[in-house]
Amino acid sequence: MADDSNVETDSHSETDAGDRTVTELRTLGHDLTALADEVGRPESGFRIPTPRRWDDAMTHLDRRLRRLEHQVRTAAGDRAIELDAPDPGIVALAEAVDRAEMINRVLLTPRLREACEQTVAAWQIWQSSYATARDAAVAASRVIATSGRDHDRHREAVAEFGRARDQMTELGPRSRQCRNAATNTQRQLDHDRTLRERHSDELAAGRRARAILAARLRNRVIRALDDGALPPLWFVDTMGPGPPVGDATGWWDTAVELLTYRISYRITDQNHPLGQPPGQREPARRRTWYPELTRRLDAYRNPLRRAGR
Repeated sequence: MADDSNVETDSHSETDAGDRTVTELRTLGHDLTALADEVGRPESGFRIPTPRRWDDAMTHLDRRLRRLEHQVRTAAGDRAIELDAPDPGIVALAEAVDRAEMINRVLLTPRLREACEQTVAAWQIWQSSYATARDAAVAASRVIATSGRDHDRHREAVAEFGRARDQMTELGPRSRQCRNAATNTQRQLDHDRTLRERHSDELAAGRRARAILAARLRNRVIRALDDGALPPLWFVDTMGPGPPVGDATGWWDTAVELLTYRISYRITDQNHPLGQPPGQREPARRRTWYPELTRRLDAYRNPLRRAGR
């Protein structure tokens, strides 16, 4: 009797899936008819749609077609492949990347590190400039003290002393500001260097893990596409059927990053590729990553707009 119950349940599921597919087909047909009617209106009553409106309409229809194809294949018995399956090896790689990223968040960025180095260099330049002016003033003073006023050498020394004094006067007020800025900045650089040395193994492991993880996830998607497997709806709805012409590299990078995000934070939501927005108690990396990746995914949800039409 249990077997008969299972058969009956499967039958109801297939019927429901078929009903949803029929409904989707009818709705899609209405949308296509409405779009065709708008294009075919008499010129007197026709208002040319804006490019943005056309793009939105075509993008909407494209996504509906993707969902419809997915429903048809599901109703026919296809099972979506788990592109984000959390295999132990994959999870370990993602965790190594996450640890390295947490460390990177407290390190100076290349841009900030360069700014710090420029601040220290500015103090060194100040010291060199002030020392040069001081030495010139001292040398000129000696000449002035040991030569007569009627000598050319004396007059030249007086002029040189004046130039050196003016330069020292100009540099003087900036001394404390430059020194304090350089001192504080050097502490930041020293602290950053200490952290990098202390966590060098974890940072190196994170870099290796990132490269390996990206390669494995990329191969996972390649196998699924080559085998004609049914991707999960959250993937198809966002990334489409495959790399678009002219943007294969960007598509692959975004697809791998999407899978990495889902695996890193155990996202199981089958409708939203990134799950729900992270709250304030979530890790800082996730709170920053979510909006950045959302913007990248939006570009593939709206392929016509991305193409610059």
